[in-house]
Amino acid sequence: MGVYLGLDIIPNYINQDERERVFEENYELIESYPFATLVVEQVGNFKRLVLDRAKEERFYIYGKAEIYWKVNGDLESKKTGEGFTLSSNIEKYSRLNEKILEEDIFI
Repeated sequence: MGVYLGLDIIPNYINQDERERVFEENYELIESYPFATLVVEQVGNFKRLVLDRAKEERFYIYGKAEIYWKVNGDLESKKTGEGFTLSSNIEKYSRLNEKILEEDIFI
């Protein structure tokens, strides 16, 4: 796969409105290139992983929708790599940073 995605998120310096705007801009990139994500497909009594076009996904936590997208590869080369997920909710990254700080043995 010839595309590298990398993003450092420092939630203390980003407000939610800016975050949503950046999320939308990144999603336009995802839609303009044949990025793919791995999904589980049921075939009879068996489940298998298949590549499908990356798209916006939603899940609900306490009645609130959280939007995200995930990329694992591309549909042109059919190659996969390390998954990259981006959430529209900046609070998710704040919680992750707090958890990392709690587990850091050097603090």
